[in-house]
Amino acid sequence: MANLSEQVHSLALFSGIEFFEASNKLVALEGIERSRKYALSGTCYGIFFRVVFDVLESTLAVTSLNILVSPESRSELESFVFR
Repeated sequence: MANLSEQVHSLALFSGIEFFEASNKLVALEGIERSRKYALSGTCYGIFFRVVFDVLESTLAVTSLNILVSPESRSELESFVFR
């Protein structure tokens, strides 16, 4: 397990992304189709973010995606994201 911890630490140093909260829950069950809602919170080079998305488990398709950042960071990121 220490090896995995070292790999996660190395990736965080390389990418600047550090997660501090992660959750998932089953939100829909229809026949054999299951859908889960995932939420990840963290920082990237000091900028807070939260990502929430739903996944259909049979196809691994993302059915919704919501990315939240602080209002201060939003204006700085908009010009980069919408290019």
